[in-house]
Amino acid sequence: MDYLFSKRKYHKIGLDTYTFNEKMIYVAKKVGFIEEGIEREIRKWKSKWVNRINYGMLVNEYKNLKEKVSIEYE
Repeated sequence: MDYLFSKRKYHKIGLDTYTFNEKMIYVAKKVGFIEEGIEREIRKWKSKWVNRINYGMLVNEYKNLKEKVSIEYE
């Protein structure tokens, strides 16, 4: 994320995952991504329709998280 926000000057990074992928949902939230929306019954997986969850992080949110983390480590 450092590379995309600082070197490539991205304003926003997004990721998508499916509701059955609980580990990815946990990681996305843990690193600071914010849930932005859900696409309902977008894919069939193991004979069930599942939703896709959209997450995003803006550059200002990332900067705030970095400041918070660096303060905690000092």
